Amino acid sequence: MNWDELSRLIRRDDAAAVVAAVQGLDEATRKEAAGKLAGLIRRWDDIRDWEAWQRTNQNLLIAGAACLSGPAAAATWLMRSNLELRWNIDVAKVAGMVFEATTFRGTEWQLEVARRMAAKLRGTANRADTELRHWRIAAEIFIRTNTEPPTDDGFVLVWVRSNAWPQLSADPFRNTLAPRLFEVDGVGPLLQWERKGDAPRAVALRAAAAAGELDRAALLDGCVRRLLRGGTAQQLRWYVLVHDLFAPAVDELRPHERDYLRLLPTAPSTVADLAFRQLKTLDDAKGLDRTVVEEAATSLLFRTEKKLLNGTLTWLDRTARRRDRVDMTVCVVCALFSHESLDLVDRATAIAAKHVDRVSPEVREEVRAAAATLPAFLAERMIAAYGAEILDADALPALTDEFVVDQVRAITTLEQLADALTASDRSREYGSGDIEQQLAGLVELSHHDRERTKTVLAQALPHVQYAETGVQSVVRTLLNPRSRPQPGRRNDYETIPARVLSDRIDEIACGVAENRLPLLLATPTRVDGLIDPDILLARVQRYEELGLEPGPLDLKQALLRLPRDTTPTDIEAGAAPLTSNAGRALAEWLSGPAGPDPEIDCGPVTPARKSKPWHFYNRFSGYYYHRQPETRVLARVRTPELEPARSRWSRLLHRDRVDSLDELFSLPGTNGSALPGGWYQSDCAQWPSLLPSHPEVIAAHLLAGHGDMSAALPGLALAAGPYGAATATVLAHGLTSSTLEQRAVSVDALLTFIARDRLPAVALGTAIRLLAQHDSDFKLGRLATSLSDATRAGAAAALWPVFAVALPALIPAARPGLPDLIALATQSAAAAGAWQPIPEITELAGRPGSSRIVREAKRLHAQLEAR
Repeated sequence: MNWDELSRLIRRDDAAAVVAAVQGLDEATRKEAAGKLAGLIRRWDDIRDWEAWQRTNQNLLIAGAACLSGPAAAATWLMRSNLELRWNIDVAKVAGMVFEATTFRGTEWQLEVARRMAAKLRGTANRADTELRHWRIAAEIFIRTNTEPPTDDGFVLVWVRSNAWPQLSADPFRNTLAPRLFEVDGVGPLLQWERKGDAPRAVALRAAAAAGELDRAALLDGCVRRLLRGGTAQQLRWYVLVHDLFAPAVDELRPHERDYLRLLPTAPSTVADLAFRQLKTLDDAKGLDRTVVEEAATSLLFRTEKKLLNGTLTWLDRTARRRDRVDMTVCVVCALFSHESLDLVDRATAIAAKHVDRVSPEVREEVRAAAATLPAFLAERMIAAYGAEILDADALPALTDEFVVDQVRAITTLEQLADALTASDRSREYGSGDIEQQLAGLVELSHHDRERTKTVLAQALPHVQYAETGVQSVVRTLLNPRSRPQPGRRNDYETIPARVLSDRIDEIACGVAENRLPLLLATPTRVDGLIDPDILLARVQRYEELGLEPGPLDLKQALLRLPRDTTPTDIEAGAAPLTSNAGRALAEWLSGPAGPDPEIDCGPVTPARKSKPWHFYNRFSGYYYHRQPETRVLARVRTPELEPARSRWSRLLHRDRVDSLDELFSLPGTNGSALPGGWYQSDCAQWPSLLPSHPEVIAAHLLAGHGDMSAALPGLALAAGPYGAATATVLAHGLTSSTLEQRAVSVDALLTFIARDRLPAVALGTAIRLLAQHDSDFKLGRLATSLSDATRAGAAAALWPVFAVALPALIPAARPGLPDLIALATQSAAAAGAWQPIPEITELAGRPGSSRIVREAKRLHAQLEAR
């Protein structure tokens, strides 16, 4: 048969004829065919009859395997991705034909092909169907030559996918590959979906071991070793199932006693639970050594899963007297006296009190020392049981360090400025003071040595010509004065605080372009955003010496950053001789009232019944979306002294127009915009420094928008002005943010409020009550997590007014997370020495039943009754 006849035969639907034909070819024809077979492979986009194409592929696989003389070439041919077979084809039959077509090559040649194919298998899910065909061909060769298969990871994984597991007893690869199930890392994720009642592979292993076809001890040992190697709960789920199905007897568990002990501290909860159950079985059967029990219990009691903790307490309590381990049991449970879960502390103290008659004098002293951290109502139990007064000690740390507001570190060199601008350009974010210091450094350094500043910054910021916002836009204007911003430009989607920043940056950019700014008046000197009055006076004097006037926004911002308690006598002597407009404005400001005094009203706002949906822009996805109007907790701002047309601003600055700084003091705005509105940008962290003496105004603007408020909380916590409901509402939002990072920032801000002794605790409790009632996204579970972190940091006593105000309103709805809040309230009440009962808590504690919320209410009620 020549090549033409073979090619016509390949196109026909007769694989058996192809097998017979290739076996009878002479070497020359095989060589010719080997070079031309690839030409018969059709491109996918050139196929009209898919079934005919796939039949041809089957014949091409057979012909190529026989005609290619080298094992490597034959293996590569058999694993070509463009030789696809029909979905319903019998792959085992095709594999048998490939074997028959290559028998003339000899067994060693065929095995080399099979080994090469096996080595290329990966066992990944995205190649499962294709690799199954490859595996069948290689496996057929190993089976027909009576050769043990390779144990490569890929070969094992495809075997797991391919095997008809109920017939494992008939599998020729069973003895070789079954032990590898516990050694190949990919097996666990592949079989994680098996469950009790639907676990064919695990059941087949158990049946094979029971029939003596597989070594049961070796399989159990492999299972335990795999658990010891570690992994996620999903990766180890199947091995836990196998272990449970094997249900090892006590004699089988004894060799692995130390292995189970090693699993307890750090293994996933399901694995630790399995190990714990085996150790309890051993203890019930023969009694574990006391040191083993102590090590196991100590490991378990440092875990976070309440199921394991409760199970450990039950085990220790049940075996304490029976195994003569009372002292050890009481010592171990004392470790839970400082646990954050009062439910567990209650059980631990009950166990210690139950076994008091068997406790040695030495252990009694340890119990008394540990009981010093208990809440009052639980400490009374231990006093009654152990017959001595507990040493008085605070259960929780306290914030005792005096809080000091740091001074701002100025940028004084070009190198510092270039580094700061480069870092901000990479992160795309600014801290609350970074942008102010960068603007101040840029203005002063460019005024001192304009050309050198341009050279250094052009090298540090090669793409600055494309900047449109931020400090980079000022650098762009410095390098190209013709690119100065157009006056009065507005972004309709910009919040008012963000507009203040952008307007001021535009003013600075124009001043830098004209080289008329020696420095900035409004740069803060403290991290809370305030300016030292003496430094502001020196800056104004500098302008007057040079015969220049500062920008109107720069001057107004500087006046708003003066401390509220600034008196004229502080800088009266220096301000009196000033004759410039800025100097006279400073003197008049100091001689008048202490700045604007806005009126802020914070509470639920319900849109009109026929209100249109608000439109919001998601800057991550780039899409607008609609949100139906709903009741929200918002703040309105009104400043009567700024409402007349000839306001104090206009008199001081000799101009009549209203700018963005004026708009800060009116919300909803005078331009007709309604609440809510605005989209948060990365400069939200800078907002508090705009009005460091009016944090409530900034908080009102934060509430008017949508997005993450936590970035502004560190600045709000440092503000010098009075706090109220708006700030408390922003803090409550931050403590329940959707991400852990945002909540961590909010907890730090909460601790700052407390360290400064300026937490609006009652307002925070009211805000929690209102948000829980009106905001569906407000999660009490997140709030409990945040307040728990703050409690552990020493804020327990300061938080009691928050709980006292919030809890009565939260009890009727009984939302998820409320039991955790009540438990935290018990700790807070103990730290604060609170004693006045709360009627709602008293009523809840008197309800029948043993649900957790009732138990926690009973504990809080007992704490408030314990004087």
